Amino acid sequence: MDAEIAVLRILHILPGATWVGAALFLAFVLQPGLKKAGPPHAPALMAHILKPLMIVMHGSALLTIVFGVVMAFRVRDPLFDYL
Repeated sequence: MDAEIAVLRILHILPGATWVGAALFLAFVLQPGLKKAGPPHAPALMAHILKPLMIVMHGSALLTIVFGVVMAFRVRDPLFDYL
């Protein structure tokens, strides 16, 4: 495996792990916590937490997709020719 593909794989996997981790945090930690906080506190917390979390999720999703496509064009695989 040459160095370029190794670097592309790392640059593809790390944002992917961040993307999945942020989604799991949102679904299993943040939303249940906001439900327990109740209506007086949930909108204020959500306004401050959701914007940075969405920036991280969208940015890591975009990086995962971009590096995945770049890596797909760099890897010489006969199967990719049919796709």
